[in-house]
Amino acid sequence: MDASPSELRAAPATGEEYPSSPVAWSAVAVLFILGAVAFLDRQIISLMVDDIRRDLAISDFQISLLQGFAFALCYAVMGIPLGWLVDRFPRRQIICVGVIAWGIAAAACGLARNFWHLLLARFGVGLGEAALAPSAYSMLSDLFPREKLTTAMSVFAIGSIVGQAIAFAIGGLVIGMALTADGGLALPLVGEVRPWQFVFIVTGLPGIAFALLVFLFPEPVRRGLRGGGKAGFGEAFRFIAERGRFFTCHFLGYGAVAAIAYGTIAWVPAHLMRGFGWSVTQTGFTMAALTALAGSSGLLGMGMFVDRQMARGVRDAHFRFAVWLSLTIALCGAIGFSSSSIVLFFLFYTVLKLLAPIGGMASASIQIVTPNELRGTVSAIYLFVVTLLGAGTGPTVVATCTELIFHDPAKVGLAMALTCVVLGLFAAACFALGRRQMREAVEMAEVWA
Repeated sequence: MDASPSELRAAPATGEEYPSSPVAWSAVAVLFILGAVAFLDRQIISLMVDDIRRDLAISDFQISLLQGFAFALCYAVMGIPLGWLVDRFPRRQIICVGVIAWGIAAAACGLARNFWHLLLARFGVGLGEAALAPSAYSMLSDLFPREKLTTAMSVFAIGSIVGQAIAFAIGGLVIGMALTADGGLALPLVGEVRPWQFVFIVTGLPGIAFALLVFLFPEPVRRGLRGGGKAGFGEAFRFIAERGRFFTCHFLGYGAVAAIAYGTIAWVPAHLMRGFGWSVTQTGFTMAALTALAGSSGLLGMGMFVDRQMARGVRDAHFRFAVWLSLTIALCGAIGFSSSSIVLFFLFYTVLKLLAPIGGMASASIQIVTPNELRGTVSAIYLFVVTLLGAGTGPTVVATCTELIFHDPAKVGLAMALTCVVLGLFAAACFALGRRQMREAVEMAEVWA
């Protein structure tokens, strides 16, 4: 698995030196599919909250740990050493092993008989998925120049939106079928399983086959390497420290928005079923359509807009746009989640879904300011912080507000409204404070790029 000299060879960063569009976008297509599979396995649990609670006799707080903390802890911690590997070894092989690992762990969720079994399996999902993002970010940065990178990153991130949509659709379809809440299904070698267990198994195992897709495109040549092309954790942390204010504002700002995104993804289905009396099938298909259309449109539109601004010389385009985006999220969340009208809820939640998926902007801005030999490690550090703040705390913050502030599971909507306001305003402040530092970081990167 050692890197060959060709894989660590520095390539000129001029536009014509980048791979042809068919090669570059074929890689994006494969990474898009893997991103969709990852989020399918990660988010399928959100539509089955009440079924799992009933069968395992657990609380909303324990469910939030399964949704967020259990996944996020392994994802964040394992991302650091995996990011180090990304800077040294073939990235396609790292992704392949990761996909196989998380597919097996996702299917194992369907074998859980108690809270601790499911918690352990969710740890495994996080461990495997930690291989994908740092590898994908590093490869995309070698495939696209910076004025096209945010669009490419956003298309890759749309895979997560598609995965969420598929999770909602499959969950709603399977659980709403003849497999009733009081019945089960007998599987060979496994025995009788509940509907939610069956969903985990049928969505987890097939994903393993997708691991081989990464070999449909060549390993990109690493471009813009400095020195010998290898750097350790010490250099990565020194690099971040030298640009401390930029990275602090970046990590905290995007982490806060990620917490809103993960918190609402996790609890909106429960809000529709508890607050508006919707069925699981109705909720699943509605959320699937809304997530796919609004989330994908928002990601792609934001990516293209920011790329145009970067091409015009606006070096802080990512942070400048994120300030207004965060303020809008706070406003829409406050109105939509506190409303008793289903029409108002969907009106403002649609706007929130357009704006909340900012993975493309966040990851692209990291790659733009970071030299090639540090991208995997720095991306992993970014993912460590943002995953713990987003996936790790988002669902739990909402659940904590529901149980400790509002003391009523039916008021999960008010808990999400409060979360959006507090975290949205905090994110806007972070991005506003970091704009000058982003301009400086981009200018420094232009020297070695």
